[in-house]
Amino acid sequence: MKDSYILKHKDYNVAILHFSDSGYLLSSQILDKERLPLGCLNDNGDLNKKRLEIWWNDRAIPKDRKNIYFIKKATKCSSINKLMLKSKALSLSDHYWVTDNSNDKWKDLNYYENDFDDRLSRIVNNEIENIEFSMKTPEFTNIGNLIKRWRILDNNDRVLEKQGNEPFFQETINELIGTRLCERLGIEHVKYELDFIKNINGHQIPISRCKNVTNVNNELISAIDLYNTISVSVLKDNYYDHYIKCLENIGIKDGYKELDKMFIFDYIMFNHDRHFNNFGILRNSKKLNNYKIAPLFDNGTSLYCNTGDYAIKYPERLIKRSRGFMQIDKQLDLVKDWSWYDRKNLIGFGDEVMELLKSLESISKKRAELIRSVLNERLKDLERYIKNHKKRK
Repeated sequence: MKDSYILKHKDYNVAILHFSDSGYLLSSQILDKERLPLGCLNDNGDLNKKRLEIWWNDRAIPKDRKNIYFIKKATKCSSINKLMLKSKALSLSDHYWVTDNSNDKWKDLNYYENDFDDRLSRIVNNEIENIEFSMKTPEFTNIGNLIKRWRILDNNDRVLEKQGNEPFFQETINELIGTRLCERLGIEHVKYELDFIKNINGHQIPISRCKNVTNVNNELISAIDLYNTISVSVLKDNYYDHYIKCLENIGIKDGYKELDKMFIFDYIMFNHDRHFNNFGILRNSKKLNNYKIAPLFDNGTSLYCNTGDYAIKYPERLIKRSRGFMQIDKQLDLVKDWSWYDRKNLIGFGDEVMELLKSLESISKKRAELIRSVLNERLKDLERYIKNHKKRK
């Protein structure tokens, strides 16, 4: 049996989508090619059915989310895709949604201007006991592996709160460290802060918190969706050159400048988790223009956060591969402009990182000192690289 929904972009009808009982996309009928999610059209303008299917599936929280079992148990539903349909697939990242009711209006439903129910997220995050909740929630499209939730503050700001992995919960403080690094280097970024929530057992759990980078006028488009707007030439393109081509195709001619900063940031932070779903662009969703590079966000899986103290060594014991352009040390070779970088801005950064790490009870003094040590060695290596780079020029 097929369930039919209209894919909407704000109040524009984009496509008719047909789903299986478990919420998986079976077929589609396109109504407005211009407003299809980026990357869902082939170069000749025809629909790429596989990419549309991937876009829909990637919209749902992943199967390896830390609390996915509790989400399914609380909702009594084994299919996250089906839960997306029940909640109209509304998101606080972009302005797409689905409905089977032609009377539904964006202004009455979107979570930028309307309240949502946070009881489900509080239940599965072990903050409150199991109580009744509604499906009026953005949590089924709140992608990522870590436990997280959207929340509305008293001042009406929409904020994202994320936990870290046990036993260190280090991702939470790493987001704050990343904010401090961006401030030192003058990199446009999403500002994170550290806070604590109390679970039903009375334990204080550290979280990172940031304001939403999108709003009712501007939406986030992931790098992978932009990357798929032009077919890749296996013989001519590498990941980086192809992405630059895609940026230029939408009018961002100097996008390399922000990529330069991201590469250097990731190198300093030992961030091997930069992938094509945690950087991207912003655009005006009404006119489908005014594209710009999104500020840097989602930097917590860094600084040896999931590594035991015994393995915090420099150089890194294992060669890890970023899921972005290439290994983070090799990404330095892609940097085109070093003129903005000033090493004086990083004087004392290692000590600052150590003190911030020590502010978490779950991180020992020894661990904080080890990370300071490898970070200082990393900064020395960066200086050596820059000197050699200047000599080569």
